[in-house]
Formats: sequence, C-alpha cells, structure tokens
Amino acid sequence: MEVKKSKQKSLNKNRTLYFLLGLNLVLLGVYGLFGIQNSMESVEQKETTLVQTTPPTSILIAERSLEEQSLPEIDEPLPPPPLIPQDIEETLEPIEPDPLDNQELNKPRIPEVVNVKTPVRVNIDELLDQVQAAPKEERVPDPVPVNRVTNMAVYPGCEAYEGKKRELVRCFGDNLSKDLMKFLDTEYPETSKPRVQVQLEFHINTDGEIVNINAKRGDEEFMPQAMRALENVSKYLNKSNKKIKPATMDGDKEVTLIFQNNVILQNPDK
Repeated sequence: MEVKKSKQKSLNKNRTLYFLLGLNLVLLGVYGLFGIQNSMESVEQKETTLVQTTPPTSILIAERSLEEQSLPEIDEPLPPPPLIPQDIEETLEPIEPDPLDNQELNKPRIPEVVNVKTPVRVNIDELLDQVQAAPKEERVPDPVPVNRVTNMAVYPGCEAYEGKKRELVRCFGDNLSKDLMKFLDTEYPETSKPRVQVQLEFHINTDGEIVNINAKRGDEEFMPQAMRALENVSKYLNKSNKKIKPATMDGDKEVTLIFQNNVILQNPDK
C-alpha cells in the first residue's frame, strides 16, 4: 500500500514539470515568429531607402563631372579682326580709236542711181474682156435626185405630162416597166418563190441616156437578169432615136438625174 502512494506523488510532480516545459517552448516559438517579422520589415525599409537615395547621388555625380569637364580659361589675347580692303580706284588707260583712212573721209559720196520703171497703165475694160473670152472649164454636175430637180425627165410617150412633175414621175416608171418586160428572159430564175423582185438604180445623163445601172436590193438570183434587161432598153432607145429628155433645174440647166425603178417577175407555174 505504501508503494502505490509514492508512485502517484511522483506522477503529479512530473505533470507540472512537463506543463511548464511545454509552456516555455510555446512562448519561445511565438517570440521567434515576432523576431522574424521584425527582421523582414527592417530589410524592406532598407531596400526602399536605397532605391530612393540612388538617383540623386547619380545626378550630383553627373553635375560634378560636367563642371569638371568645363573648358579651361585662356589667358592669351584674342587676335585682331581682319582688315577690310578699301575701294581701290583703278585708272584705266584711254583706248585710242582705230585710225581712219583720210582719203575715205575726203572723198564725196556719190548717190547711187536706181532705175525706176515708168508705171504701166492697165486698161480694166480690156482685162475684163480677156477674162470673159478665156475658155471656161465645164463643171460636171453631180447626180440630182427626183425631189430636187425643177423639171422631171420626160420618158418617150410621156410628153403630154410635160411641166407636171408628179404625173411625169408616174408615167416614167410605167413606160419603163413595160419596156423592161419586153427584154426580160422568158425563163424564170431557179427559185421556189412565187415571184422575184429587184430595185434598180440608174442615172439619166444630160444626153438622155441610161447609165450607171446598179441593183440596190432584192432577190439576188434575179438581179443579173433585171440589170441586163435595163441595159437592153437603153440600147433600144438609142437605136430607135427615142431619147429621154433630161431633167433641168435653176431654169433650163440640164442635170444628171438619179432614178429608181422596181422590176417584178411572177412565177408562171404558181
């Protein structure tokens, strides 16, 4: 029984000892943490002060270096300014003129004699007579269409309508078409058309002849036959002394007339 009591007392003493040791350790740890924080803050403050203080020191050093590099004073006197040259009066020697030949001065000048022709009197009346008597070149009049002529050309058989332009145009076309039918080929062109048609254009010159025959438009297979028929009509009128009376304009001035006429041929088999 005594042994048990001693063990319990020793345990109680150890507990208090261990508690005190543990408390000291905790306090030491807390103190150490505070010390570390203070040291870090002091380091940061030192760094900021270093950053702030470095620029001005460098500026001062630069200023001092510039002052040290200033040019040394020169005790020697400055050289005098250059002399400005004054105007120099130049004396030019007089130039003697070329010597003249005394003989030329003493010679009298003889005026040149100019041959002046006597004016020729021109007789204006004789000059005009010569101009009028000179042969004049005949101007070939350009072909004139029907609507511009004063008097229409007269085809043989239309003399009764002379002086009446509209009736003469109609009579000219009718009588010419009748003569064309006389000289057309009896054979119909090789075509399946029920009829063929060509518009012929030709001139009637101042001699009353049909010239410059041309097919303007129409069926191509019928053009050679129609042109050949009109050429035969022109030959027939010349041989039979049936001349076409030329057209006139500006009074009685004969002109070449442009005329157009349609030639139509029906297919006898249709």
